[in-house]
Amino acid sequence: MSVFRACYSQVATKTAGLLILNDFFPKKQLDVIKREAIHLHKAIEEEVKNRPALRTHESQEHNTKKREFYQLLRLRDSPSRAINCQHFNTYDEKSHKLSYFIGSSNLPAFLNQSIIPRVLQISQVGTLTLGRKLDWNFTFNTYAAREGNTPSMAGFSFHKDIPSNGEVTMIYSLGAPTVFKIRHPDDDSKGESFPLEENSLVLLSGESRWLYEHCVVPVKVEESKPLLFEQAQTIYRISLVLGFSRLQEQHLEIEPAL
Repeated sequence: MSVFRACYSQVATKTAGLLILNDFFPKKQLDVIKREAIHLHKAIEEEVKNRPALRTHESQEHNTKKREFYQLLRLRDSPSRAINCQHFNTYDEKSHKLSYFIGSSNLPAFLNQSIIPRVLQISQVGTLTLGRKLDWNFTFNTYAAREGNTPSMAGFSFHKDIPSNGEVTMIYSLGAPTVFKIRHPDDDSKGESFPLEENSLVLLSGESRWLYEHCVVPVKVEESKPLLFEQAQTIYRISLVLGFSRLQEQHLEIEPAL
């Protein structure tokens, strides 16, 4: 436990239930996670490209004020395992894409090998789990360059995560730095703003999860190195967002959600 804690530094916050940890992983592990995240992005893009006739569905539960639409994708996570997700080719704004993996049976394997073991050692998470079996949900976000003369990266407007995402929200950042804001929906004076660097983890629990709204601010990227150049877009930032629900019975199994 002490070795894990030495890996990161904690940012002082005032919002109840908000925890921000910088330098969450040693560089070697960070580089592995980054490669896996880029690999996942490419697998999603390849599946969309190879299946142009996929049906589009309108989302019935999402956290923006707009109508949002997704496609159901099936990805090969390993030679012997496939996983499913809801893929939103745009979400909240044109340069932001989101893929939602519902249930532990649909988690990409690298999460179980890296981020999940780490976050379970955080005391605020450990006190919630109490040794129970957990069912995880995972949201994969990519933030690309916006169109326009001034280079800037997409953001994500103020929102609260949908209840089905889980009891807590954990946001792990890769790539270009951004700005994270959190506010009370009824009192603008109760808000905070923090720079988010690569390899930082934001944990929202309690009031920060269920009462407050949070956002990612669009920022200029003149000096930021892109994570990935593609023909149609330049990806500057990826966020890996995890949440879990506690299962009441140890033997209970969750069927794939898609």
